[in-house]
Amino acid sequence: MNTKSLFASIVLMLGLSAAPVMATPLNLNLAETPDIVSSFLSVNYDSIAQVLTVDGFATQLDLDGIAPGDMITDVVGGTNPGLFNLTATVDNAGVFQSGSFSIFGSVLGAAPTTLISGILTAMGTDVSTLEFLFGVTGGSYEATFGGIGAIGGIIISQLDDNLTADWTADFASSSFSVQADTAAMPAPEPGILFLQGLGLLMLIGLRRRGTK
Repeated sequence: MNTKSLFASIVLMLGLSAAPVMATPLNLNLAETPDIVSSFLSVNYDSIAQVLTVDGFATQLDLDGIAPGDMITDVVGGTNPGLFNLTATVDNAGVFQSGSFSIFGSVLGAAPTTLISGILTAMGTDVSTLEFLFGVTGGSYEATFGGIGAIGGIIISQLDDNLTADWTADFASSSFSVQADTAAMPAPEPGILFLQGLGLLMLIGLRRRGTK
């Protein structure tokens, strides 16, 4: 993305940042690669703490679009999968506030480490789907996902129908078929440029806090 486009997206973000991020479908169109598949996810919402957590197993990394992808394990040469973890603050009106995620594991014989991590910048919901946009913050596959500040997406599917319909009460998934795709985004569109600027500003803010 060129400097003018990034500047424009940041200016737009500053003008709209006070608007609530309502939980409506994002209708994400993820890139085919890179894509990390996670399975057997547990989705839980604590309505008092207003915290949504998604935990499970990272199983495959697809870098070329040819199935099957490379296996993700917890240790080099292991048989157990890697780990997927996502935490988000969502108020009782279903308005997304903030969040982060990370995926940990070993791929292609490399020592187990964080493969990709990010700050969540937007959330969407549908009947049986959760969607998130994120800004890349690190990980051994950071460059593959476009580098620090690049925008990616997470689609969590096969939830219980209408699981996220009521944010005033606790809820938890009961299905063992819940899975997630964590992937890069195609060439940026205006809306994605806006969110990319938002992600970059959030990264800058976090780094400044870390230096104090």
